[in-house]
Amino acid sequence: MSKKFYSFNFLINHLKNNELEFSYENLKKLLIEIAPLENHQNTYAHIKFLLKLLILEDFPNFDIGDDYELEFIPRPKSFNSNLFYQEYEDSIDYPLISMIQQGFIKLNQVIKDDFKRIDKQTVNFLKFM
Repeated sequence: MSKKFYSFNFLINHLKNNELEFSYENLKKLLIEIAPLENHQNTYAHIKFLLKLLILEDFPNFDIGDDYELEFIPRPKSFNSNLFYQEYEDSIDYPLISMIQQGFIKLNQVIKDDFKRIDKQTVNFLKFM
């Protein structure tokens, strides 16, 4: 939590010191600026995650059309062993999560409705393994 607080504090101080407004363009410029800096990998990830949340929530000065553009901005070069950056970048979007959940719900219902058939299929499958 302290790393996220540091990142957001860094962002606010950057905007304040440079007399910039809280907008998509200014956050994007900051991300491009800190991407090559090794000591700001976590900061980059936290700010980019915040930026994506603001876009998804339709925050003023953050348009949903800008989300696509974020895929093409520079990223940190070195590997982050804590996987913070990768965790944020490889997230599954909400419609896909919903679709997967619905599939599991339907599968669960089929299993409940026809448990004996599933049990026999499992035994047959295990015989051939």
